[in-house]
Amino acid sequence: MSHNAGAGQPDISVITVNRNTREFLAPLFHSIMETAGGLLLELIMVDNGSADGSVEFVRQEFPSVRIIENGANLGFAAANNRAIRESNSRYILLVNTDVVVLPGALETMREFLELHPDVGVVGCKVLNPDGSLQLSGKTFPDPVAAFYIGLGIHRILPDSKITDRYYLPVQSYESRQEVDHVSGSCMMVNRAATGRVGLFDENFFLYCEDVDWCTRIRAAGFKIFYLPEAQIIHYKGGSSAKESTRMIREYHRSAWYFYKKHYAGASSTLLTAVMFIGIHARKYWLLLRNAASSRKGVKY
Repeated sequence: MSHNAGAGQPDISVITVNRNTREFLAPLFHSIMETAGGLLLELIMVDNGSADGSVEFVRQEFPSVRIIENGANLGFAAANNRAIRESNSRYILLVNTDVVVLPGALETMREFLELHPDVGVVGCKVLNPDGSLQLSGKTFPDPVAAFYIGLGIHRILPDSKITDRYYLPVQSYESRQEVDHVSGSCMMVNRAATGRVGLFDENFFLYCEDVDWCTRIRAAGFKIFYLPEAQIIHYKGGSSAKESTRMIREYHRSAWYFYKKHYAGASSTLLTAVMFIGIHARKYWLLLRNAASSRKGVKY
């Protein structure tokens, strides 16, 4: 096992952004180190102003992890960008703190990028803690499908053809395939793609920045692939779950910004108005629901 980048240029720069997720950090870093195989890894944690002792914990328990302290919550996009700029490898793995990397995932993703220089991003099969599938391979959300998914209609009508315009059909998750974008919880990026399109758009504080990045990477001529052999477990319990009211606002702000950036110019005034109303109506409904449930001791 090799995970100390001091011996030379690393094979992969592994970057994770932390904000008050101390309980997830040991499983994450152990899983990365235990599945590194012969790869030389550069491990970087960017901390966005945590107050739970996570920086001290990592410094003591995982001294090979380089820590970048922002001192405040700069957002996911800005934090990742800082680490990418300071990293030193051809391939960059961006991974959430609430992830466990399963054996073979790192080598599978890196090998695929090595063999296919026209691929800018690869993603993996994302599993829930019980082993069930999280939908992760996706197409770009056309406005109608995005509205449909955003309102949660896909949960009521999961077999709808509109749902399949965003998520891959469940049966297709066993096959390697080109997709429009992959889950930002774990994605490996060819640095050559960043040289052509730049880094994350920091106007996204949190959410949608990965979709926007993949949109730009594909537009620059790179392919994006989903690899079922590379697998992770995603707990969905990171910092965003702990700041639910703010995250509801940030999600909908990002969704509206993404729509304006990529679709508004080619959409009718009526569709843009419907999208604006739908996104903001959903935001206020969730905020009201969250406030009501908080009074009962429950948070969504």
